[in-house]
Amino acid sequence: MPDDGALTKALRQFAEWTIRARLVARSGDDVCVIGQRPSPRPGGVNDRDAVELCREWMVYLGEADTVVAVGDTSAICDLYSSRYVALVDNHRGNIGLPLIERVRALVASDGRRGLIFHSGGCLPDAGVTAERVGIAVIMFDPENGEIEARNRVAIPICREYRLL
Repeated sequence: MPDDGALTKALRQFAEWTIRARLVARSGDDVCVIGQRPSPRPGGVNDRDAVELCREWMVYLGEADTVVAVGDTSAICDLYSSRYVALVDNHRGNIGLPLIERVRALVASDGRRGLIFHSGGCLPDAGVTAERVGIAVIMFDPENGEIEARNRVAIPICREYRLL
């Protein structure tokens, strides 16, 4: 006969997993379901669509409560959830120290983890600083519908959802 405590715990974990698998995050009229990869955008994305695409990626990565920042908040960050604040940089060049320092200051005052989605590369000094202060840098490729961890801080985030 199985231990009732162990069985109850296993059933509770299964129920939580089932509920989490069905969670839906909403942003305006768009719906993004956890576990559903964002679709590729063959024509690329403008800055506004890049933020929405990265919101979809955050939901896919398990942050169901991710919303696009509006109003005064949008001057500080592009996306936020209960665990992360994120900036989205849709430019093909390399990100540098000013962006890393901006996120570092935000994280220091806010307490959530920092995340940068970028469609290009990262200068070496910016990458080293981001890792040192715990900011995850994730490259997003709208055309191919892919994301990639660009530093060691981002690896566990991506690995957890079988992206690495």
